[in-house]
Amino acid sequence: VQTITVVVERTWTIDQLIGFAYSTSFASLARVGDRREEFERALRARLQPSYRERVTVDAVLGRRDE
Repeated sequence: VQTITVVVERTWTIDQLIGFAYSTSFASLARVGDRREEFERALRARLQPSYRERVTVDAVLGRRDE
């Protein structure tokens, strides 16, 4: 059994964050509806120009000898 760990760093722009929000069930376009412009305006007023995210991903690999 072997564990592989990879650290991934990514920078999100405001447009990417808004797009991500729309891909979720709690802020989908269907839920935001006619308030889309208001929603985006509020986000843009509160968000920084970009966000850096660091994620650690682990994969556990194993095989059985036959």
